[in-house]
Order: sequence, then structure tokens, then C-alpha cells
Amino acid sequence: MQNTLVHLDSVKTPLFVCDQMELGEGGVKVVSVDTVEQGNAFVDALMGLSQPESGCIKLMDQNLYQKSETSRLRLLAEVGHVGGGLISNLKVWENLVLPASFHGRVNEVEAEKRLLAALEVLDTRGVWRDGRLSSLPDTLSAQALRVAGLLRCAVSRPKLIVAEFLLNDLESGPLERLLKILQWLRSEDPKLGFLFVHLGLPPSGQFSLDKLGEFGMVTLEKGTHAISEND
Repeated sequence: MQNTLVHLDSVKTPLFVCDQMELGEGGVKVVSVDTVEQGNAFVDALMGLSQPESGCIKLMDQNLYQKSETSRLRLLAEVGHVGGGLISNLKVWENLVLPASFHGRVNEVEAEKRLLAALEVLDTRGVWRDGRLSSLPDTLSAQALRVAGLLRCAVSRPKLIVAEFLLNDLESGPLERLLKILQWLRSEDPKLGFLFVHLGLPPSGQFSLDKLGEFGMVTLEKGTHAISEND
């Protein structure tokens, strides 16, 4: 029986409305948003940072906003977030390895093994080993930060990956590199769920995301206080 990783029911916030959305194990969902602010608001609600005005959000069949803070953090440790979040005064490798060991998902030795295995997928693995891993996050390009987010997920091996604008505004080369990592993550865990927040509608072909699993898409409605493009 397939378990449900994400379930939203009648969720309303100032920036978005989502009547119904569900993502099961091994599934792929693209959430199309009108603005960056709307996408940020969706991720904040999904990651327990901003309780909606009404409605229900469940992660792994558990009501996120009915949990105690400790239980909520334990639940959110099962979710990998790709979209920033690197600590500026820690080296890149520390940002990738330490969170998984801090949450008790793996020890540091196993975390480093997982990181090295993930690096083998990259055609730029030599660059990462020779410089990027030992540098600070502010030295990374925007594309390298996206890769770093996926590498962090490879280390922690969450049940769900929430990728915030990961595939927006990419040339074919960088896009193919990210898709290669995503396909490797799928091969490592067939039950892993992918939720992509995308600005606008994806182009035809859905970036070949259907190759990762059962594919679906939802477009968020505007909330009562949605920010317009002219604001």
C-alpha cells in the first residue's frame, strides 16, 4: 500500500489557496505559482513555518500544525528542502553533512560516504572535491547552490524532497546535470517523493520529470492578499 507523503485540504493563506493536493510515495508533483512570494508562502506553510488561516496540511499522514514543536521538527527532518538554507559561516561540506548527523539520521562517517557516492554522479566532481566542498557558501554560483541542495538531500536521504524554483531559468546543460542527480536519487530510493515549486507553467515535456515517477501538477490559486506584478 502506498503511503501519502503530502496532503493539503482546503488550505487558505493570504498569498495562496489550495483546495486539494496529494503526493504519494514515489510520486512527482509540480506546484505552479504566479510569483516568487506565492511560492515562498507555499513552502513556508508546508515546512511548518507559517500556519495557514484555514485548512489542513499533513506530512506522512500526520497533521503538521497539530504536532508539538518537538514532534514537528522530528517530522520535518524527513523532508529535504532544496532552495537555499546553507549557513554562511560553515564550509560547504559541513552544510551538507552536519544536518543529517545532527538529526540522528546517520553518523558523520556514513554521511561522508553518502556525500562521496553522490559526487560520483557529477561530471564536475573534481571541482567539488578540490575546492567547492572546502569553501564557504557565498563563493558558490547560483547553479552550484542548487547542486549543493540536492547533495544535502543525498546525504540525509529524506522521504520527501521539496525543491523551490530548482528548475526555473536553466540552460539545457545545467538542467541536464540536475536531472541526472534527481534520477540518481530516485534509483537510490524508489519511494522518495519529489515536490517541485515552479514559477509559471513548466514547458512541454515537464523536464522529463515523468521519468522520476507518477507525475502530477497543480496550480495554486491567488490568496485574498496576493501580491500583484505591479506592486
